[in-house]
Amino acid sequence: MGKKNRRTNGNTQKVTANAAVAAAVLEEQERNKMNSFGQLYQSKDWEGLLQLESTATRVANEIENTDPSNAWHCYQYLGDAHKELRREGGVDQAIVHFQKAIEMAKKASNERLHHAAVRNLAGYCIITGRIQEAMDLYKSLGADIGKERLDPYYVLGFADALNKQQEFGHALEVLQKHLDVIESAWDKLEQGKAYSLIGYTFFEMHDYNKSIVYYELQLSIAKQIKHMLLEYGALHGLGNNHGHLGDYEKAMKYLDQGLVALPELGDIFEQGRVCSVKGGVLLAQDGREKEAIEMFQKASGILETCDDPDDLSQVLCQLGEAYTRIEAWDDAITALDQSISIAE
Repeated sequence: MGKKNRRTNGNTQKVTANAAVAAAVLEEQERNKMNSFGQLYQSKDWEGLLQLESTATRVANEIENTDPSNAWHCYQYLGDAHKELRREGGVDQAIVHFQKAIEMAKKASNERLHHAAVRNLAGYCIITGRIQEAMDLYKSLGADIGKERLDPYYVLGFADALNKQQEFGHALEVLQKHLDVIESAWDKLEQGKAYSLIGYTFFEMHDYNKSIVYYELQLSIAKQIKHMLLEYGALHGLGNNHGHLGDYEKAMKYLDQGLVALPELGDIFEQGRVCSVKGGVLLAQDGREKEAIEMFQKASGILETCDDPDDLSQVLCQLGEAYTRIEAWDDAITALDQSISIAE
């Protein structure tokens, strides 16, 4: 009996040792996967990240009480991957991950991570059309931190959400309330973005002269820091405003400068938008209807390649109006029918 027990104990010890080795190997494999997870995020390999989604989610769930800061990174990375890929069903999954990131930041009692997580979720809600949710998140964040500590992401994000709700007066109030902080504490790029939003808001309120003031400030900063995208946005805004004020020569000058910048940015959609605005400026001038038609045709040809039916429908409507001006009735009807069909 004694020998049998010793043999049994030996087998048990051997099984336990094997299990420990297997567990160590498994732990090493998971550690390697998580290291790869971080590297994939840094390289923006969103497909690769989602291939490790189940592993990352399980690890985050296991460590959320002992190491919530690292769990925050897991959920944040997965949310970003879903946001970037925008697959069917990915919107809801991204929101789940971003909400978990907020939960982890609270567990970690990490204010910086918490504010970042709230901003990220609010920004994603804006992208996906959940504007009221975004506004609620920004309000909760604003109540949590004082004015002097408000960062650009909060101010710009909240104002953007208000603009999308067409609450332009409220958006302007938020931006101007923080203008002293914007101009004294923010870096040049974030200042330029703030001026851009203020210029846009005044434009939507039809105060074109005030809009021009802020777009000129944006243009000045863009040239100082050599930021092509910021410069293009200012040129587009200035062209639009001068067009509405009837200063067509200045409008065309700014819009043409914007078109020169666009190939370097590689943004096909924006080329279509600028051509559309130029067409509108031409159409507003007597005797330039044929030039306007050419520009609207160019704009519609570009926008047909982009997934933006609203802008395409609007351009075709303007094209129909231009044909009507020269009494090309058949062409006008064709363009307007296409506009209506796309709008529907």
